[in-house]
Amino acid sequence: MTNFGQIAPAEAVFGVCRPGHLGESLKEWTATLSTGNVGRVVCLLSESEARRYQLPDAYADRFETTHAPIRDRHLPDADVLETALDAIRTADSDGDGCVLHCNAGLGRTGVVGAAWLTSARGYEPASAIETVENAGRSPREAVRCGNATDDELLRLLDR
Repeated sequence: MTNFGQIAPAEAVFGVCRPGHLGESLKEWTATLSTGNVGRVVCLLSESEARRYQLPDAYADRFETTHAPIRDRHLPDADVLETALDAIRTADSDGDGCVLHCNAGLGRTGVVGAAWLTSARGYEPASAIETVENAGRSPREAVRCGNATDDELLRLLDR
């Protein structure tokens, strides 16, 4: 069981929890991703989380992978966000689906998903946040946890 789903209607960009987070095996996780024609996975786990779960190495033989490490419950640095957005752009231009995942597939996944909508699809930051929240993600998690402000989130998305 995963929380795999589009970040916005008609988008081939998806969010999901990491393999094993909700108890599914790597094999089940990759099978779920295949339903979205996913060719690229962007891992948003911090460096220490990535080492602990051996990701993205565990699925690198199945997908093109990008690791854009973001500390849990924090906003990404601009350069890390750009790394993630470049990977999504590549998948989009190749006609492949792209999945974003952090640990639960909610906070960091939501922020990067909202950034994709503002940078590539012309959404206003507040609209991108609302769209991604309606898709079951939590782009305001860093704000809710006291690690960022609403203004910092909006500025990050308005680039």
